[in-house]
Amino acid sequence: AYFFTVYQWSIVPIGLVGIIGIIGLARYMLIRSNGQTESQHDGAKIGIIDQHIWLFLFLSYIVLPPVANKQLESFDCITMNSGEKLLRVDTLINCDKEDYQEFITLISGFIVLYQMIPILWFILLYRHKQDLNPSTATASNQEDKHLAMFVRDRDTNLAYLKFLFQDYRCSKWWFEVVDMYRRIIFIGII
Repeated sequence: AYFFTVYQWSIVPIGLVGIIGIIGLARYMLIRSNGQTESQHDGAKIGIIDQHIWLFLFLSYIVLPPVANKQLESFDCITMNSGEKLLRVDTLINCDKEDYQEFITLISGFIVLYQMIPILWFILLYRHKQDLNPSTATASNQEDKHLAMFVRDRDTNLAYLKFLFQDYRCSKWWFEVVDMYRRIIFIGII
């Protein structure tokens, strides 16, 4: 039962991403049949892509900590006085058994997949780093820094990424990635 629960926690978000992608593709294809001009099509297509990328990023932001917690607790085995190694969260599971070793191999793949999500965030943010940190943001004048944040926060090209940087100064556009790994490390320790 425990193995199944961890598999569910790992697979359901991937299924949701698939559903988001299918719905986005269907919406994208429906644009062609609306009788709009070519420029209206392009604007609508970009809007749909941005909406679905935002939804994927937001979903990954929400599910990553609890999924990482569930995955990482699978490695926490305790040694009993008898020498038997049991999984802390389900002491019916012997950590030396072959089925547990197979489970850990599979879950390790999911852990690698999920831990690549913040790297994907960084890549997306890095591609827009000039927009995230306008040249006025490096000025020493406080008003210029506020102006840079004002310009950055109203940039429609960054709308789908906004929740990843909006709480940070322009020069710290990358900090949500660091913060997510910090949370995952704390989850792994606790």
